[in-house]
Amino acid sequence: MARSLTDARSAAGGPPAGAEPAPVADPTSIAAPRDDGASWLVSPKTIAVGATVLAGALTLFHLGHKSLWLDEGYSIGHARMPWDQFWTILTQREPNGALHSLLLFPLIRISDAEWWLRLPSAIAATATVPLLYLLLARLFDRRVAALGAALMALNAFSLQFAQEARAYALVMCLGTASTMLFVAFVQDQRRGQWWAWVAVSALLPYAHLFGWLILGVQAAGALLRMGALTRPTRRLVTGFATIGLLASAVGVMVMTGDEGGQAEGIPGVSVVRFVGIYARVIGNGGVALLAIVGLVWLATIVVIGRELLPLRPFRPNERQWGFLTLLLWLLLPVVGIALVSPIQPLFGARYFVILVPAAVGFTALGLLTLPAPWMRRTATALVLAVVAMAAVGWYVRPPADDIRAGAQTISAAVEPGDVVVFLPWFVELPFDAYAVRDRAIEEQLQPVWPSATWGTFLPDYRDHPTDEDIATVSDHDRVWLVVRDDRQPDDDRDLEAYLEQLLLDHREVERVDLDGIDVVLFERG
Repeated sequence: MARSLTDARSAAGGPPAGAEPAPVADPTSIAAPRDDGASWLVSPKTIAVGATVLAGALTLFHLGHKSLWLDEGYSIGHARMPWDQFWTILTQREPNGALHSLLLFPLIRISDAEWWLRLPSAIAATATVPLLYLLLARLFDRRVAALGAALMALNAFSLQFAQEARAYALVMCLGTASTMLFVAFVQDQRRGQWWAWVAVSALLPYAHLFGWLILGVQAAGALLRMGALTRPTRRLVTGFATIGLLASAVGVMVMTGDEGGQAEGIPGVSVVRFVGIYARVIGNGGVALLAIVGLVWLATIVVIGRELLPLRPFRPNERQWGFLTLLLWLLLPVVGIALVSPIQPLFGARYFVILVPAAVGFTALGLLTLPAPWMRRTATALVLAVVAMAAVGWYVRPPADDIRAGAQTISAAVEPGDVVVFLPWFVELPFDAYAVRDRAIEEQLQPVWPSATWGTFLPDYRDHPTDEDIATVSDHDRVWLVVRDDRQPDDDRDLEAYLEQLLLDHREVERVDLDGIDVVLFERG
């Protein structure tokens, strides 16, 4: 009978006829026989279904509540363009996240409501939960899989990108699906699994360039299946080659496209950022969650490391290979990008959302590897409680930049002939998404920095205003400033120059402090 995707290969076959029965394994050992949760009051499959329903509810709840932020404004402005211009930007400037951009292009022609544009991300994040369950059930057992699914549903870092019109939830979902299919094929060697793995994996780099890192983790995991386990076959090597060929177009676009793009402004690596990546991917629960999960991870590494170190030759069993695969998934992308970042800074926390499935899977494994039942119950309850609180915290956390409230503030008081200055310039991107919906703004307010008309996408506006640009505000009786709180020194100099010019013959008449931005009105006189 053919095995399904949820079946898990046993760590070793049964004893030969007439052989002495094998000794009972330590239940805390990673090499212990599988426990599929028969002793649980609620079956692991039921928990997985409940976790998926919970994930769907959480991702849809208040989906359009938070204002669009800067990166979402970029995605929406790009998707709103006519096809020829959209395709030019996609292929020559922004191939990263191409798959999500292609999804957004038709969706925005149906509606530009925040909840609608974020719906693909919500669906992708929800789908990650059952996919992770299937993966962990294969690597370990259904208890680990069920706990991992529950932690995935509550993960606040995943929830953040589930409610954002960007590519990150999509690449996380595809990365989990790809790895699950990879494991299924490596274990079973079935033709259908090979085709499914290749098809899904070929989409990964188009979802986000960091998708290549997940493929690198899979290749490293394949190399560890040496010795007692089935060796990677020529079909596996052919699979990686086929994936590379199918995904090569995105590499060509990156190498031949414009040098400028969204890679600008990304931070480099530091010790704080390095540790902060793991604080986020385990659930964004702050120091408390990092401390608890850090101890669980350390205990797991010590326990399983003691099993692996004496192996001569090095032949990990199935479950030990699962542990190593998750560990590689957690380490290789972060270390690789850290090494590259001194040359090209790429250490943005949001890119590492691809680690969330590995982080919650490793945490679930660690919790169920603790030696005493009371330790397992206590640690699991603590982790679930802190993760749940972090998820609640996402909803009450104010938006990073409340651009929507800024647009509403201006719309309520705008008059014909008013102009607006955005500092930094890219604050205009998400504001534009609200301006094209608001007749008062669209008809009465004119942006003078950056100089554009509403509905125009500005991917190349990288310069600072000249003295001539700044002087133009003196030609207008009423000038609005929309200023982001988080600014660079050059932006502060631009702001000082505008204020100096305005205060020659204008006075400040209104100031509204919003989350992440200030809206200020100057009138002549």
